Amino acid sequence: MLLPHLIDLIRKATATIRAGESLNGNGHLFALYLLTELCAKESLGAIVEAVSLPGEGPFDLFGDSITEDLNRILAVLAADQPEVIDQLITDRSING
Repeated sequence: MLLPHLIDLIRKATATIRAGESLNGNGHLFALYLLTELCAKESLGAIVEAVSLPGEGPFDLFGDSITEDLNRILAVLAADQPEVIDQLITDRSING
């Protein structure tokens, strides 16, 4: 099945950035958009973990997609979990 592989791309990229290493390729970015297009709500945890990285980590992963598309991505994947969106908004440690 494709979804677990796409989610794993995001998790591995998140771990790479968390370890202070550079990414090779953009598979995680393409995975973000594919998971959203497929309405794969099971990917929400991995995406929230990625966008919750400290400092510039989310931008290192997803570039301008953080400011340009994350709102739509969360609207699709967290539509039935507004508390997830609320937590991202109110957590001052994110992207600080």
